Amino acid sequence: MATEVQDEMKTKVENSLKDGPYRCTSLKKLSGGTANFVYRGTLATPLSDGTTTVVIKHTEGYVAQSPGFKLATTRCDYEQTILTALSTLPPATHTNITVQTPTMHLFSPSTNTQIYSDLPSSLDLKTYVLNHASSLTHPQCKRLGHALGLWTRNFHSWAQADEQKALVENMKGVGGDSGEVPGGSGEV
Repeated sequence: MATEVQDEMKTKVENSLKDGPYRCTSLKKLSGGTANFVYRGTLATPLSDGTTTVVIKHTEGYVAQSPGFKLATTRCDYEQTILTALSTLPPATHTNITVQTPTMHLFSPSTNTQIYSDLPSSLDLKTYVLNHASSLTHPQCKRLGHALGLWTRNFHSWAQADEQKALVENMKGVGGDSGEVPGGSGEV
C-alpha cells in the first residue's frame, strides 16, 4: 500500500511538471521529512544559470508517511510566503560554514507542488549531527554553533525590520494569537 502511494505521487509530480521548465528526466525520493513527498529532480533542460537539479516538494492533505493523519494543504501557502520573503536574507558564513535558506523557484497552488534550489553538497543539521556525532570535536561544534547563531541573529533582525511588518502579520494567519499552528487541523 505505502509503495503504491509513493509511486502514485511520483507519477502525479512528474505529470504536473511535464510541460514546463522544471520537467524532469528522473525523480529520486529524498529521505528526511515525514509530512510531504520530496524528490530530487534532474531537469530535462538546465535552467538559465546552469542548474541541472532541483528539489521538488509535493503536499497532499495528509502526512505522507501516515496517510490517515490529516494535515491541511494551506501549510504550502505559509511556506511560499515566508520563503519568497526570505530570498532577500543573505546566507551567513562563519569559518567556512554557510547557513542559508533554499530558494523557492516555483509554487503551484493548484497541485501543491513547490520547486526549490538544490543544495546537493549541503546537509541539514539533524543529518549532520547524526552522521558525525561520534567524531565531532568541541571546536567544530563551536564553529557550527556560531554559524547557526549568526544566521539566526540575522533572521531575527530581518524579521523585526519595518519592511517585514506585513509579512509578520500575514504569517500569524488564521490562528493569530490563539496558538493554533498554521496549516494544522486545530484538533488534537
